[in-house]
Amino acid sequence: MHFNTQNRLSRDRWIPHVVQSHFMEISYLAWSGYQHHGKGMVLGEVCVEKDPTTANSCHLSYLSRQKAIAHFKHLEFFSSDLAHLAQAIEEYEPHAEIILMLTGNGEQLVTRLENLKILPEDAFNQVCARWQEYSITLGNPLKGLNLPGAIDSTPLGSVEVPQFPPDLIQINSGDFCA
Repeated sequence: MHFNTQNRLSRDRWIPHVVQSHFMEISYLAWSGYQHHGKGMVLGEVCVEKDPTTANSCHLSYLSRQKAIAHFKHLEFFSSDLAHLAQAIEEYEPHAEIILMLTGNGEQLVTRLENLKILPEDAFNQVCARWQEYSITLGNPLKGLNLPGAIDSTPLGSVEVPQFPPDLIQINSGDFCA
């Protein structure tokens, strides 16, 4: 992917913190999304604080391979990047890896999380066991993009873990940004 190298230091500071802070939610979505929609990727829209070591609000969504490609086309990525993304999604191992795109602070990063200490399925089971600790809502993360099966954002409140989640599951970590 193509990035502004002037932002490299900034990105190197906030991205590891966001992944570490939201790892369980990212892994939960990766496994749940894979189980219900096949291979795809987790999309994280992050509100980056001035100090990258403080809490960052993070809106997470799972996109199937087809919807991920549509999302990247909408962002006008280079066709070579689209081909690379499609190949990465096709080749990753959902039991042990996660394809993640983070956007925030005017920057974007697509990466493969691998060598995980907690596998996606294990993270999914842990989140399900501690469901009340997570603020989970349903909705369409791609505002203005007409994707089949997208639904309006609706808070779940206090509910049982759904056995068959809808087309997209999103996790909002909180509202830490002013």
